[in-house]
Amino acid sequence: MIDQILNQGWEIIESGSAWLFKSYLTGGRLVALTIAIALVLSLVYLIVVYRGYPSQLLRGFKRTTKFIRKNGKVTADGVSDFERVCISKMPSSVQAGWGYYKKAMRGLPGDYITEYDCLQVPAVSYRKRGGVRVLCVLWALYAILVSFVLILGGARLILENGVVDVAGAQMVLFSFTFSILLVIALVAIIQVSSVAGAYDKREIVLQRKFLAWLDLLDENVEGYVAPTIATVEASETTLRLPTREEKMRDFITKVMSICADPNSTIASLKDIKSKVISRIDSGELNETELTAMEDLIDNINRAIIDKV
Repeated sequence: MIDQILNQGWEIIESGSAWLFKSYLTGGRLVALTIAIALVLSLVYLIVVYRGYPSQLLRGFKRTTKFIRKNGKVTADGVSDFERVCISKMPSSVQAGWGYYKKAMRGLPGDYITEYDCLQVPAVSYRKRGGVRVLCVLWALYAILVSFVLILGGARLILENGVVDVAGAQMVLFSFTFSILLVIALVAIIQVSSVAGAYDKREIVLQRKFLAWLDLLDENVEGYVAPTIATVEASETTLRLPTREEKMRDFITKVMSICADPNSTIASLKDIKSKVISRIDSGELNETELTAMEDLIDNINRAIIDKV
């Protein structure tokens, strides 16, 4: 019974493939179908990507700019409104950085809301790679389906029409199928490269606007003071800005925590290494600070070797 059902199913598949091959799957129609699929996939990909994480960031940048233009600097008294209107509607990566800033109660927002955390971490960059991988999988499935229909349907037609030179007909069929697969591969490469390039351009714009947004925050967010009993009783108490030594100690602590974190990637380690090198090349460090930075480089290099 099962064998009979399987045979009938295979017969339907063969007949359907032969009908598709004979009626619709000519070379021109297949090329047109492939191009149409590329256009549809590109449109869907760009809509999903453009309306996702990057758009959420860009909308947050506009809200922040509008809020500051309307209300002026963000003070301890107005921080609740700022969080409600702007920060709460930003991606979780930004909200987390803002939370660290509030908890630390020192420095500037840009010290905690970093480009690495918001634009470069694997969870963020995977949005692009994941989309490209989905496109590649879809193209592979399409190529397999077209090959299956062409070979199966063509072989069925060869048998039904009683072709004398079966070997020659099969060679023509395989050559036709191979040519169609080359066209599919070419269109797929062009399509995937195009949408990936569009995403890269979007990332460049996003990076520039993100850095401008951080500068806007650093310039307009005054020292955040949590509403503790001390600040309620003495509302005029101001937040002491961190000293040079404290900033250096915080930076070293941050670098060492990244090196010690088992979840840190080679990319994140290289990124923080470039920041250490930038500090060394700035020429603004004293001898003690230079020694500390060189020790950090050694620690980062060891951490990178451990990841390899």
